[in-house]
Amino acid sequence: SFKGWEPARAMAFADVQQARRPRAPQIIATVLGASFGGSTSSAWLPLHNAGSLHPRQPCARGAASKVGPRRAVEVSVLKEVAEVALAAALAIGAASASRRALRKSPPEARPVLDPGRREMSIEYYSPKRRIIIEVPISNGTLQVTAHNASEQDSAAGASEYDLQEWRALRFFPSTGTTNLVQSITKVSISPGVHELAGGATRLQGRVLPLAYTKSFATVVLATLSALGAPVLPEVASKKKEKLKLLCIGLGGGSVPTFCAETLPHCEVDVVELEAAVVDAAKEGMGFVPSDRLRVIVDDGAAFALQAVKDAAEP
Repeated sequence: SFKGWEPARAMAFADVQQARRPRAPQIIATVLGASFGGSTSSAWLPLHNAGSLHPRQPCARGAASKVGPRRAVEVSVLKEVAEVALAAALAIGAASASRRALRKSPPEARPVLDPGRREMSIEYYSPKRRIIIEVPISNGTLQVTAHNASEQDSAAGASEYDLQEWRALRFFPSTGTTNLVQSITKVSISPGVHELAGGATRLQGRVLPLAYTKSFATVVLATLSALGAPVLPEVASKKKEKLKLLCIGLGGGSVPTFCAETLPHCEVDVVELEAAVVDAAKEGMGFVPSDRLRVIVDDGAAFALQAVKDAAEP
């Protein structure tokens, strides 16, 4: 939405977004033509806001030009717009060329890319999906959907014949609507076995597709390390101490599985209030508990308080 922004700025922003399409050179040429004397966009710029980089702020620039103050400011601002649009187009073009070169290079020469990188989101946000699980819970409905994954590289511990796909966990409240995605996981499915059979579908713990799960895991582990907790394996071996984590809320199980898989000295307890969420995570999202990754159905706050009391007792 461009509400509150000057039309020229809205149009310039749209032009930069459109630069992702093949017609980018024509778009950039149009902006450049307007900035160097053309009239393509000049009518969109009112003088009182033309010099501001923020909406509805007064112009901070002087007006000194033979062609008049309004035109001078228009040309100056449009030059800035052209520079931004051109830089964006060049960056997009360089990224496209890099991707083309990457595809042509031999597999052994290709860098290892994050399998949960942002550009993969188009796959699990695609409307093409199939419903794996849909169950009622206390205040709404829980749904797990499956989405095709274009990258089928073998995951750690998986067979080269395993099928890989995305799974999305969504919650639909009993009143109102929401498009909130609770969790995204990438799973490996063993061939020739029903996908909901025990052990057939397994979550890939090293793949964190959502930005907030990446940030959450990073901040928590970095903070614990700063506080002296044995996060790194070498620190744990020196202290002869395990890293024990408590996660309140399971979701799809991506963060606790990430911690258990990437940190071999880590033990994770997960407390989830809804039994249906645990079932959905196990059957649909590929969550697999283990000796170091345990899940308990209970109230998280009550469980944490009791754990503190138990630890304080001699």
